[in-house]
Amino acid sequence: NNPNLARYLAKKLKKSEVNLVELWIRTNDNPYLINKLYYFTAKHPAIIEILTHGIAKIASKDPRAAIASWRQIAKRYPLTEKHWATVVKSIGMSLAKIKHPETEKWLGKISPNYVDQSILEARLHFAVYSKNWKNIIKISTQLPFPLNKSEQWLYWKARALEILGNKIASQQIFKKITTNRSYYGFLASMKMS
Repeated sequence: NNPNLARYLAKKLKKSEVNLVELWIRTNDNPYLINKLYYFTAKHPAIIEILTHGIAKIASKDPRAAIASWRQIAKRYPLTEKHWATVVKSIGMSLAKIKHPETEKWLGKISPNYVDQSILEARLHFAVYSKNWKNIIKISTQLPFPLNKSEQWLYWKARALEILGNKIASQQIFKKITTNRSYYGFLASMKMS
């Protein structure tokens, strides 16, 4: 997002690569340019990066348009697992913002090698929103430290366990949370009564 710096640094590149920098800047400014594939005929690894960047930008505003573009691009270009993860994450996170029913479908597709904290939290938020109790428990087991000790996610894991009939495990978690003077500590204490 700093075209002046990109152009300055591009002065040290070969002319053909300077053209790629310009294409990337144009794509950043107008990501829908990726739908005009005749701009992306060069045989250079940066082409896939530019296309992936454009789709991610489109996804932030219009996930359906990003999906359509991605389908066309995926037919023509060799994509790595990293590119897939970048695009699927962008689409999934955009869907999560609007609580779209396909949120979990998209975020759940991301390879474990590319799952980060933001993806896990978005999946948990959506699971709570959609009352998918089994998914809350499943995703909770994947949380890294210190997120797995978060009162918020411990509380929701305990609620999911409670709703699914595992009262003993839920009460143990609620008991841990009640020692804290916080919103979730208060909610947990209500469950202990």
